[in-house]
Amino acid sequence: VDALVDATLFVLPSYHENFGIAVVEALAAGLPVIITDQVNIHKEIAAAGVGAVIPTEIEPLKNELTRWMQNPELRASSAARARPFVIAHYDWKTIAIRWQQHYAALLHNPPRATPQSPVN
Repeated sequence: VDALVDATLFVLPSYHENFGIAVVEALAAGLPVIITDQVNIHKEIAAAGVGAVIPTEIEPLKNELTRWMQNPELRASSAARARPFVIAHYDWKTIAIRWQQHYAALLHNPPRATPQSPVN
């Protein structure tokens, strides 16, 4: 987290990330992010307005970097939403409540058993 304190923007132009924990860490530090559409939380990032999502190509990356670095208001407004977004979606207390609700729902509506295929 210390490395993020003096940063202005976090960029992860990855070809594949199964989640993107570094992205969440940057958001928790109050940084807006630029990520590719190959980072699996890209839909959440776009919907929350806490950064930009780009394809894995040089030109869109260059354009977004330029846009974000030249626009302090854009960075500030996204940064203001970053930490609340992380708390609302990825805080352990929030996650625990979601799991508790999920298990409670399963107790009231257990999944139906499906027939097992014979093992040969």
